[in-house]
Amino acid sequence: MAIPRGSRVYIDTMIWIYYVITTGHGLAPYCEKLLKDIESGNITGVVSTFTLGEIVGVAKKVLAERQHRNPNTQEVEKIIQAVEKEIENLGIEVHDADILAEGEWQGSRLFERADELLLDSSSTLGSDGKWRSLGGADALHLVFAERAVVDYLATCDQGFKGISSSVSPAIVWEEYVL
Repeated sequence: MAIPRGSRVYIDTMIWIYYVITTGHGLAPYCEKLLKDIESGNITGVVSTFTLGEIVGVAKKVLAERQHRNPNTQEVEKIIQAVEKEIENLGIEVHDADILAEGEWQGSRLFERADELLLDSSSTLGSDGKWRSLGGADALHLVFAERAVVDYLATCDQGFKGISSSVSPAIVWEEYVL
């Protein structure tokens, strides 16, 4: 079952990591299918600047593990530029996280809403037999997705399955058949 045509979809950080950095990863083809759906105009892609910031941290870790050393700034910037180029080429909406974080939205401040999501979400048993829960950064992504008024949050993280939000989780390897 693919994400319904015409949907607005917030794209989680790991979609970009698997698509740009760890292209040989088993989840990369699912991420590519999602991005092709955006490219074809079937769905509208949305990210926040928080996503771009999180990519920096994950990219540093992936590069350090791959190279067995601390990556230099140019190596990390190259990845960020590759992601930003893809975002621009695909016509993905970029929302400023600082603006999304300002003030109240539907009666909640940013961290107040993130705390609500963390408390209201359920732990779920993953397909690998491990329990998953919504994490702190994930709750912030979900708040940004709500404030960007999207239908789905596309992710590879099964921890989103237990959320209670107007935004539905879309686990890409469950949504797209290869």
